[in-house]
Amino acid sequence: MFKKKWFRFAIMVIVICAVVFMVMNGAGFLSDKMLTVRPERTVSAEYIDSTGYFLKDEVTVSAKGDYTLSYEVNDGERVRVDTVVAELYGKGADLSAVSKLAQLSSRIESLEAINKGDLSYKQDALRLESEINALMLEMTLAAQTGALEGFSESADLLVHYFNIRQILLNEVDNFDGKLTALKSELKALGEVCPSPEGKVKAGAIGYFTTAFDGYENVFTYGNVSSLSVADALSLLKNTSPNAKPEGYIGKTVTDFVWKIAIPMSSADASSYRVGTTARLMFPSCDNAQYSATVVYSESFKGEALVIFEGVFGTELFAKERTVEVKILKSSLSVLSVPSSALLQNDNGVTGVYVLVGQQVVFKPVNFIKYEGNNAYITPVSASSSALSQYDEVIYSGKNLFDGKII
Repeated sequence: MFKKKWFRFAIMVIVICAVVFMVMNGAGFLSDKMLTVRPERTVSAEYIDSTGYFLKDEVTVSAKGDYTLSYEVNDGERVRVDTVVAELYGKGADLSAVSKLAQLSSRIESLEAINKGDLSYKQDALRLESEINALMLEMTLAAQTGALEGFSESADLLVHYFNIRQILLNEVDNFDGKLTALKSELKALGEVCPSPEGKVKAGAIGYFTTAFDGYENVFTYGNVSSLSVADALSLLKNTSPNAKPEGYIGKTVTDFVWKIAIPMSSADASSYRVGTTARLMFPSCDNAQYSATVVYSESFKGEALVIFEGVFGTELFAKERTVEVKILKSSLSVLSVPSSALLQNDNGVTGVYVLVGQQVVFKPVNFIKYEGNNAYITPVSASSSALSQYDEVIYSGKNLFDGKII
């Protein structure tokens, strides 16, 4: 009896030890689990960050008297000398009817063109359905939240979209009758609309904007480039803006090639001599890169001013004077891997381990920089054995060495 109990106890101990062994080995296996990832191709770029000052030639537009203004062009829109940019109405005039009259007139014109088979409108039909759905959703949300400002205008626009769809899908037989009714509405609206007491023209070819910053005809290329670096920087950074003149309506920016003055250190400016080109970015406006040419570059006691010229975002910058700007210094195509993948071997060579089949292979790389949790690297050579974006880079594993068989 005693021997049987002892035997059972021994078996139990052996089973427990076996379980513990397997668990420990399993844990060790999991902890030694190897993780790999393929490098991602990206671009490592270095920039000069600064504030740019647009240097513009501008023609201000104004009118004497106390009027209610109705602008006839959009901000940043290109205009001719004789383009009417604003109409002047009596003080306190209700311009809602004037706005509705202009909208109705434009819609009748487009409906007539479509009804006559103008093919240029056929392309718009492709996105018409999505426009209708988006507008209906917007109106539904407005009704649910009680935000009914502009609801009537949205309803009118929706009716206009439905009219266009009916024509394009041949869903209406007597559309001429509808057009006649709309023209009658237009005529009745015209009879109650206030008449303008005057019209204001652009006065120059360029881009019209209602913006005013007080540096009109002060921050110009002629003014800035004629000064010493110290005086030019003082003009840009320390000049107080002028007061808005009475009767100011807007201004026409006559530049079609933009000039932007960018302060920087003398060291950075040494790379931008007159005639050299650069790539500029304006993060607050868009993510595009614009080509620009240096037309002015002067330094004094560690400070410098560089003026670039280029065609970039014309309508975006008609009303801007200062803007955040990034100048591309350099860019390099790199591979991005987790920082934990980067190491030095016993010979002090920087590289990564790559899993090739069942074998660990060390591949040397050039380290560029850390970016967040990743490391930017490039292959040491262009040979077939060099690191590529299709390799399986090991970023987690233990007891790794070149030639190890997994």
